[in-house]
Amino acid sequence: MPFPTESFDQVIATFPSEYIRHPATLSEIYRVLAPGGELILLPVAWITGRGVLLWFARGLFRITGQAPEWNPGYLVPLKETGFSASTQVVELPSSRLLYVRAKKMDRSS
Repeated sequence: MPFPTESFDQVIATFPSEYIRHPATLSEIYRVLAPGGELILLPVAWITGRGVLLWFARGLFRITGQAPEWNPGYLVPLKETGFSASTQVVELPSSRLLYVRAKKMDRSS
């Protein structure tokens, strides 16, 4: 990334593709984050509302892989890069969102 080292307090990615877990991508994100900075990810959301259109969208998302089951192994590359990672599920009226919060840890300790 064409940014100076430690130039951001946060990096945010919503519905990123698999590139986000690639070691080179995570290393660059780690590099541009300031000490104690955070990577915030919204990797997946599930439609939970009722109604014909929501039912159809939920089925379509399942078929196309846009609403996969959550796999905790998703956090492994983050931790291997030096992030302290945690997840939080947020329930909304018609959907459920999964947030990943990855804090930049000091690699020297």
